[in-house]
Amino acid sequence: MQLRRAKKPLLIIMVSVAIAAVMVVMRPEVKRQEVIQEPLPIDVLEVHKSGLKVNIQSYGEVLPRTESTLASEVTGKIVAVSNDFVAGGFFNKGDELLRIDDRRYRVALKRCEAEVARAKSMLAQAQGKAHVAEQQWRQRTGKQLDQAAKDLALNKPQLQEALANLESARANLQQAKDDLSNTVIRAPFDGLLREKHADIGSFVAVGAPLAVAFAVDYAEVRLPIPEYQLDYMQLPEGVGRMNVESPVTLRSNEAGVQRQWSAQLVRTEGVLDQRSRVLHVVARINDPYGLHDANQQPILRVGSFVEAEIDGRMIEGLIAVPAHVLRPGNVLWVVDEEDRLQQREVVVLPISDEERYVQSGLRDGDKVCLTSVGAVLPGRQVVINNANKVNNEVERMARGMEVEVEPEDALLATPTILGVVDE
Repeated sequence: MQLRRAKKPLLIIMVSVAIAAVMVVMRPEVKRQEVIQEPLPIDVLEVHKSGLKVNIQSYGEVLPRTESTLASEVTGKIVAVSNDFVAGGFFNKGDELLRIDDRRYRVALKRCEAEVARAKSMLAQAQGKAHVAEQQWRQRTGKQLDQAAKDLALNKPQLQEALANLESARANLQQAKDDLSNTVIRAPFDGLLREKHADIGSFVAVGAPLAVAFAVDYAEVRLPIPEYQLDYMQLPEGVGRMNVESPVTLRSNEAGVQRQWSAQLVRTEGVLDQRSRVLHVVARINDPYGLHDANQQPILRVGSFVEAEIDGRMIEGLIAVPAHVLRPGNVLWVVDEEDRLQQREVVVLPISDEERYVQSGLRDGDKVCLTSVGAVLPGRQVVINNANKVNNEVERMARGMEVEVEPEDALLATPTILGVVDE
C-alpha cells in the first residue's frame, strides 16, 4: 500500500515530462524577419557663407556735454535780470543774464586810476632825481666808491621803489576793472537755464550760486557695450583711430510716436567696468533742441531715455542658421551625401537670439537638419521633405533679417545686437 503511494508522484512527474517533450517537438517553427527602419522624414536648410553687418543696440540717457553753476565773483545786490533768466530759458554765448549794483566798483576804479597817475608822477620825479645824481656823479672824478654806495648816490633804490609802486597801482587798476566787469553775469556758452537760485533784489556774496545752466550746441548719450560685443564695433580709440566716427541712430517713443535722430560715436571712456564688464561709449547729437537746425529735427531733450543702434563692422564668411537647430555644446545635425544624419560641432558668434551665426564648422552647401529628431544615432537614414523649398530658404537667409533682441533687464540696459546681412 505504501509502495503504491510512493510510485504515484513519480508517475505524475514522468507523464509531465513526456507531455512537455511532445509540446517541444510539436511546436511550430518561428521564422525570423529583419527589422527595417523607415527613413526619417526631415526638413533641411542648405547653407552658404555670406557677409554680415553687425549693428549694436544699446540704451542710454541724453546728457548735456557740459553743465555749469553760475556764481558771483563780486558782492552786491542784483539790480537787473534778463527775460531769459528763468528755468528753461535759452540764451546765446555772451548774453547778459543779470547785473549786480556796480556803484562801489566804479568808485574803486576811479581810486585805482588816481593811484596809477600818482605812481607815474612819483616815478617821473625819481627818474629826474636819478638823472641829476648821475650828472653830479660824472663831475666827481677821482673818488673810489663801492657799487652799493654808487647805486645810492645815483638814487637807484628810489627809482626802483617808484617803479614797483607803479606796477602795484596798475595791478590794482586791473583788479578794479575786472570787478566792475564781473558785476555783469554773461552766458559762458549757448545754453539753457536748468535752475535759478537768485533774482532781482537778492544780495549775493562772492561765490554765491546764481543758476545752473548747460550747453545746447550738442548733447551726449552714454551707452554701455558688453565686452564680448566690442569686436563687432569700430571704436574711436587707439593710435590712428581717434577720428573714427561710427554712425548712431537714436530712437524714442513719445506718446506712441516713434522719433529718430542721427548721431555719431565720438569716443569711449577707455575703461571696462570691473563688475558689469561693459565699456561705455559716447554718442554725440548736434543741436538737440533744434535751435539752428534747418532740417527741423524733432527736439531731443536732455534727460530723455533713448534706444541707440550703432553701426558695426562687416564680418565675412558667416553662415546663418535658426537658433533651434543647435544642441547643447554647439552641435547640430547635417545630412551627408548618402542622406544620413551626421553630427557637426560648430563655432557660433553670440549675435542674435533668433538666429545663430556659424563662424566655423560648416561648409558651403551643407544641409542642416531643421527638424527635431529626438534621440537618434549618427548614420540614421533620412528623407528630405522640403527638397524643392531649400533654394527659397537659402535666398531668404541670404537677404538677411533685422533682428532685435530686447535686454533681459531693462534697468541694467544691457545692450543687444542687430544683425543685417549685406547683399
